[in-house]
Amino acid sequence: MCSASSGSCLPRPTLARRALAEAIGAFVLVFAGCGAIVAGAERGGALGTVGIAAVFGQWTAEALEAG
Repeated sequence: MCSASSGSCLPRPTLARRALAEAIGAFVLVFAGCGAIVAGAERGGALGTVGIAAVFGQWTAEALEAG
């Protein structure tokens, strides 16, 4: 959408570019989340449920901020 106040209008990304961004985001979320689960399991549950949820939440917040 164009902004009337700025006077500029960015073109919409192509389907391939949006699909690539989605794939990268999903990969990083799964990699970080599952990595936290494995790291917690190897250290006797050091992270716990809250720590694992914090990793997923942190990545989600960073992805929203970047987008």
